[in-house]
Amino acid sequence: SPVVPHITYHISHIVERLATSDKPTTAASPVEVVSCNEIIEMFKVRHRQCSEAEIKFIRKVYAVAEGEYGDIAFADGETYFCHTTSVAFTNTSLGADAISIAISLLHKVAADRLKDVLSAIEFINEDDAGATFNIIKNIQIAILPYLGKGIDILGTETTLSNYQNFIGQWAGGDHRILSHIFADQMHAV
Repeated sequence: SPVVPHITYHISHIVERLATSDKPTTAASPVEVVSCNEIIEMFKVRHRQCSEAEIKFIRKVYAVAEGEYGDIAFADGETYFCHTTSVAFTNTSLGADAISIAISLLHKVAADRLKDVLSAIEFINEDDAGATFNIIKNIQIAILPYLGKGIDILGTETTLSNYQNFIGQWAGGDHRILSHIFADQMHAV
């Protein structure tokens, strides 16, 4: 599979960061914030013909996310910014487009702030702003069964197949939602 080398890169990247970090970490956050340059470098690997507009867009979204989250943290101490940059990097390593990266970087923005936050970003295509808003809003309100308990308790292959079908139907087949869910769940493991 063409994705395997990039997943292997991501895993080795995490191991390297753990080995060279002198900062304490929490169990849920084994890595530090992924830098904008790391996300962009992976984006360039996965999208060799990417445009300067896409790079500029990713940089802007990253900066907006950093400013929006500040030091907001989960109960375990992991910051929203650390979480979202890790999810965005995983999504990027899986081949995500620029909009999908924006979704991963902004998926923890408070629902009442989302429109204001998105209005501060110049989208490459104006239609993408509305689509991004709708996708993030749907991701925020969705409660996916079993994910908090782990895939291993799903039961039979039929149960797993039904679960995969449920997610596919819920996402409407939108690859951006599916890749974000997968990247977010990889971060949770």
